[in-house]
Amino acid sequence: MTETQTNPTPEKPNRTLRLALIGSLVVNLLLVGLIAGSMAGGRMHGDGRDGPDVGFGPLTKALDRDDRRALFKDFMSKAPDFQAERAASKADFLALADALRADPWDRTAVETILARQGQRGMERLARGRALLIDHIAAMSPVDRAAFADRIIEVISKRGDKGPEAPPAP
Repeated sequence: MTETQTNPTPEKPNRTLRLALIGSLVVNLLLVGLIAGSMAGGRMHGDGRDGPDVGFGPLTKALDRDDRRALFKDFMSKAPDFQAERAASKADFLALADALRADPWDRTAVETILARQGQRGMERLARGRALLIDHIAAMSPVDRAAFADRIIEVISKRGDKGPEAPPAP
């Protein structure tokens, strides 16, 4: 009769592997912390200023932190079901990926998906534009002039080689 021997003490994993796994966990936790901290602080738009980016480029950057946050809050409160809108957008991207892989390629399908995405984007832009105009209309003349100055400051830092800014009155 053959006897099978069992090892009463399990083998210890390789020390190098264990250290690599711990190191990987530490790096992943640091990355998650950095991303979560950036999102919580509203700094995901990259210019180092507080508050969420409401999507109007230099106009957004020229707003002060409180104005940017107020506009974002207004935008979110006036948006139709935001989660449903995001789900529809994701579904369109998945459908677009499928359409791009299709053989034969269906130009009409891609045009339809892109048109739907474009329409949704135009609706968001129109809502945001109306909120921005309402916000500007509520500013005092002094606040509007300061906003105008900050716009000029933002576009001058971009390094654009476009037309010069008009002289201040």
